[in-house]
Amino acid sequence: MTGKRGWRLSDGYESIEKLEVAALLIAGGVRPTNVEAVTKVCKHRLGSLWKEMHGHPAKGQTPAFAYTFLRSGHLAKQAGLFIQCFLLTVHQVKHTEISRDDPKLFLSAFGLFHSLYSPWRSLRMEQAFYVWRDFRKGALQTKFCSRCQADYVYSMHQDAPDCLRTCQHCRSIAAAKKKSRPRRLARTMGQPGTE
Repeated sequence: MTGKRGWRLSDGYESIEKLEVAALLIAGGVRPTNVEAVTKVCKHRLGSLWKEMHGHPAKGQTPAFAYTFLRSGHLAKQAGLFIQCFLLTVHQVKHTEISRDDPKLFLSAFGLFHSLYSPWRSLRMEQAFYVWRDFRKGALQTKFCSRCQADYVYSMHQDAPDCLRTCQHCRSIAAAKKKSRPRRLARTMGQPGTE
């Protein structure tokens, strides 16, 4: 159906849907620059929406790569769990017209991640957005560890931290064993106060 000035009604629905997605992303802390890139909503409108929601204008640079904040094994594991939720969401909509680049797919994956891992979740929506962006570009990948039989997040970028170069699960297991070794040794030697 076409309106008086030549615009179609479906265009209006589409722009309302884009604005709704943009509002959800901005409410989650994703910067207006990044929201504009995925929704094509005007940056001026997004900036005023940000200021209305957060009470101040968006400041600071956005990270060029997700590895800038994935500095610990814990956050890297959270990023891996988010990527698995994203891949599960992609698999569920495989036979539809939704693209992997659709921000609605990102929001669905983050909602799944939030519902499954809420008590242990430390990955914020803004950080998950950068993980999603870099995963789609190939800057972050998932690899399978044959030792612990789990997927982990991997980055080949030269500036990526060590926690993104090897399996985060194996590193956690090794650190836990290393931490408990002195206690076991003290217990076998019969030292008091080690229990």
